[in-house]
Amino acid sequence: MITNGLQGSLPKLDAGMGRRILLLVQSEEYVIYLIFLTMTDTKDPLAALISNDVKATDRAKLAELLSPFLLIDEGTKEFGFLTSFSELKGNGIKIEILLAGAKARSLYFNVSDGLTPTEIIDTGIMAVGSVKSTLKSLFDSHQIKKDKEGRYYLPAHRITEVAKNIK
Repeated sequence: MITNGLQGSLPKLDAGMGRRILLLVQSEEYVIYLIFLTMTDTKDPLAALISNDVKATDRAKLAELLSPFLLIDEGTKEFGFLTSFSELKGNGIKIEILLAGAKARSLYFNVSDGLTPTEIIDTGIMAVGSVKSTLKSLFDSHQIKKDKEGRYYLPAHRITEVAKNIK
């Protein structure tokens, strides 16, 4: 006979250190427990380092970085470049801003982060050869990363650095 603890009241055992154990399934042959870790132990100073999203992005900092340079069309999700974007000095910073825009788009619309070289070329922000050489330079210097699908993206930890480089 198998009893499912989820159908009735769940027996709770305190395992200490903010852990709770719930009995999920019990039979004559086995018992399955689910251990929930909760952040109720505020005595541990390391608890402040625990996050649900280790790749968290400061959305306010990202919006502040991008607002002078581009907008994202809500319907098409395409980028619209403002006058100040064309005034940026250097192809590297233009690609970094574009990839920051791709990050913002991915966070807001829940789509893939990053852009392929073809997608960057299709924006028309610079010549084909410039796109390819700039991507290679930024990638080789570890300023940007590339995923398994060949999409280049700006790591979240670089947002503040890119903002400082513009000023």
